[in-house]
Amino acid sequence: HTLAVGYDTFDCPMRQLALEFAMEIQPHLSLEQLQSIADALNGAQESVNHSCVSVPTDGTQPQTSLAPSWPDISDDDATHSIYVDFDAGNDHNNGSIHLPLKHLDAAIALARQRFGPQVEKRIILRRGKHYLRRTISITERDRNLLITNYNRERVELSGALPLQCKWQQVSGRVYRCAVSA
Repeated sequence: HTLAVGYDTFDCPMRQLALEFAMEIQPHLSLEQLQSIADALNGAQESVNHSCVSVPTDGTQPQTSLAPSWPDISDDDATHSIYVDFDAGNDHNNGSIHLPLKHLDAAIALARQRFGPQVEKRIILRRGKHYLRRTISITERDRNLLITNYNRERVELSGALPLQCKWQQVSGRVYRCAVSA
């Protein structure tokens, strides 16, 4: 006796559930960002189940797409905070708002060394995409640690590698870029 599970009874509902989970854990996502997630979950246009995930239009998405704000974070914040700015930071900096670190893993290491597990501390990520150099492991040594965005700045964490290349148009909408392995 074989149980047949089709795309319409399992695959599509699971994809829709993935979108709903994204909405739950990141309620500040805009409708455009949710549509991008839905498009990725749907897959290629030529696939048989290319349109089974859709962004809800029944008001379940918040009208504003603001990232969280923390009223106690200010530019002169000196209370157990380490700032990270992937675009403008340097891991040799001290982690202040004016001299932020570049990488999240460097900030976690500094928080462990500077504050230890008993002190309440926070790592504050500045706007933009933060590329992770390695897997981030939060352990018992990181008790009392909050990792958050700076006031209303939108932050993304990415496990991808940023491309360092110069795109060249081959023809029409076709571009190429040489990347090193």
